[in-house]
Amino acid sequence: LNASITGLYKEVFPTRAKAVDEVSELKAEIKKLGASGSDGALSVLKKLTDAKGDDPREIYEVDFDGTTVSGRGYDRSVQTVSDFKTKALLQFATFEVSEIKSRPDGSVSFAFRGALKGGGK
Repeated sequence: LNASITGLYKEVFPTRAKAVDEVSELKAEIKKLGASGSDGALSVLKKLTDAKGDDPREIYEVDFDGTTVSGRGYDRSVQTVSDFKTKALLQFATFEVSEIKSRPDGSVSFAFRGALKGGGK
């Protein structure tokens, strides 16, 4: 169990030195993710999930700094990326999609960036 916890800690915090208590640090980070008010990281992920809907879209990278969210994903077509942007605009103050590129399998990759309503935290 200790080896699993240490491995998880190293995966979550690759640049940190070994902690005195990995479990406590992981618990504290999880609390911080959910305790940032109405627009914490978990809330932002929920908004992205709502905008994503049930389409077979994949969002594989997300960065959140407290006021803006950005990331990258894949989708079936340019039209479905446009639909994602339209739905995301209902959740965020601004939401832009860029770097739409065709992939060999016919799908497209894209990048996105959005600002929280009310300026975030």
